[in-house]
Amino acid sequence: MRLQTDTPALAGLPWADTAWEGNVLRDHGWTFELIGGSVGATLLEFDDITLRTPCPVLLIAPSAAPDADLHHRALEERLKPAWPFYHEPFMRVRDWAGFEQAWQRRRARIIYYYGPADSDGTTLTLLLDDAPGRIDRRPVTALAQVWGATPPQLMFCNIVGTPVAPNTALADLHLPLVISQYGVEARQARQAALEWLHALLEGDEATDPVWALHQHGLSTAVAWGAYGHLAPSCSTATRGSKVMSAPMSRSISTSATVALLYRFAMSPEPLGLAGRSATRHNLASDDTSMTCLVKSAACFGCTRRGL
Repeated sequence: MRLQTDTPALAGLPWADTAWEGNVLRDHGWTFELIGGSVGATLLEFDDITLRTPCPVLLIAPSAAPDADLHHRALEERLKPAWPFYHEPFMRVRDWAGFEQAWQRRRARIIYYYGPADSDGTTLTLLLDDAPGRIDRRPVTALAQVWGATPPQLMFCNIVGTPVAPNTALADLHLPLVISQYGVEARQARQAALEWLHALLEGDEATDPVWALHQHGLSTAVAWGAYGHLAPSCSTATRGSKVMSAPMSRSISTSATVALLYRFAMSPEPLGLAGRSATRHNLASDDTSMTCLVKSAACFGCTRRGL
């Protein structure tokens, strides 16, 4: 299910923890993700996306990020078995100048931010290295000024050290898929990112990145999607250049929201869908039936905090 919203209060809810009568819906094949913009805006900015791997990956990890060097090595170790014949170094930068230089040398398809940040609900500020004793505060949207018309396909924003919710800020990046999570316990946040990356890179043909996030991410994890179909393509020799297809159909269905929610409440199973099916139902936040959605979600409850 996909919810279109530009309201920070809705974006900050733990949608992945939605439950019905004790059943956490993500355990029954459901996925929940957000899409930015007000009603009337284009829902799907990208129709068909192919994430071709192996591919350049850029880690942005300032020195203030807990155990950043250790995490960098762990990411390299996790990528080695997935891409055994790919020898390009796993890039890591700490400051803004380093990011600009790395992007000019090699444009990454996946960007991973690991470190502290600030947020006011609509703006997310990354806290990067600067001169000794100083912090370079950069709004996350400044990244788009560097990549311009050639953006990455995926970004994972792993905020640690401070309990900061990005809310609607990441939707302004206008990428096919942006994932974020935040947690005070850095070790858990690092492990969750590693497990998600492993599931994405070494999963089977049916692996859905949002489903994988629900399985491995923190309770604060949120996905912002703006694509219609995703087809990861793995060309490593160990997999015989096998192409993995996992099409994700996002059907736009705001007018049928009430009927959808009624069926949603009747059974925690996906609506006539099997297993990890990735059909998305797009819901607009100011649709007349949006109130019904929020009230129904409140009835479902959450495993960690109420909606």
